[in-house]
Amino acid sequence: MEATPLDKVLKLRPTNVVMRLGVQSRLPVLNPRDLIASFEGRSALLLCVPAFSGAAIPGILRASRDEDAVVGIACPHPLGARDTPARFVEALRDAAEEVRHRKPLFLQAGPFRLVSSDPRTREQLTSAVYKYVDAGFTLVSLDASRLPVDEAVAAYRELAPAAIERELSIEITAPLDEVHRLDVAALRATLERLQKTRVQPQFVRVPGRAYALEEHPREVWQLDMAVLKEARDVVRGYGGWLSLEDEGLAPDQLAPAWLEGGARKVDPVEASARIVLGSWSEALREQLRELARTRGLHPRDLIASLDPADQDAKVKLKAEALSWSMTVDTMPPAGLRGTASAAIAHLSFGGGY
Repeated sequence: MEATPLDKVLKLRPTNVVMRLGVQSRLPVLNPRDLIASFEGRSALLLCVPAFSGAAIPGILRASRDEDAVVGIACPHPLGARDTPARFVEALRDAAEEVRHRKPLFLQAGPFRLVSSDPRTREQLTSAVYKYVDAGFTLVSLDASRLPVDEAVAAYRELAPAAIERELSIEITAPLDEVHRLDVAALRATLERLQKTRVQPQFVRVPGRAYALEEHPREVWQLDMAVLKEARDVVRGYGGWLSLEDEGLAPDQLAPAWLEGGARKVDPVEASARIVLGSWSEALREQLRELARTRGLHPRDLIASLDPADQDAKVKLKAEALSWSMTVDTMPPAGLRGTASAAIAHLSFGGGY
């Protein structure tokens, strides 16, 4: 029997995906590098939705199906005590099978944030990266941006081999200066030095505070377009794509600015965290805020440690519905409607690697 376009696309899945899902799986989890290639001639960007709760996964997949859109799903690090990267991928597989999801997607691990050069910390983080890669993730996001350039480059070289060996995509985070603006000189120096190594990032992630004129923006005028375009020009000069860690609260309103600024990938981190927290009780949200204050972390980085969705059906259903709503509303202005079918058509006729 002649192979279908989906059959051909499934052959492009990275080996770690096939090992995790099995050869019988029909879920096209791909390298985002291939999906970007399928956007040629189209004004669109990869929407990578952070799943701070596993309950968000079915809603994200339904939005992808409803809009015939390529999508990315990010698994945070660290996870809660009850969770593992493998369990996250198993939950994704089960949710996809339940709705017979066959749209191309990618899975992002992290970001993995390194804030010191302590050898033990780096060793632990390197081990965590391997676990995510073995679980089937196709993009590894690394953040050593708080370290001096030389130390950051050394950290990326130590953390990246698991992704390099499997020819997966790598994302690094752009360094910021003391007032949290893009440090162009440090970014150029980082990319210049990485060019001489095996670490060749496909994406460079710019934190939201580097280009937001106001905290948690909702409107296009609250973004600094000059910063976005400057970052884009630097990153493209080294063969990468601009990625945004957006802290806005209205991704459907901000998507046109992301495109105008030259972004090719966006993680709506704050909006995704807010919709999960919107399904929690106020008492649990206050517990999260107190835990974050105690540990000196952002509350969203600890959502997984307190997430009640696996124990409360009402919380789970609300988180799923809110995730669907945000994702499905953002996809059209991000240029994503119809990109799933277009990607399958492109990749099945020799557009993959």
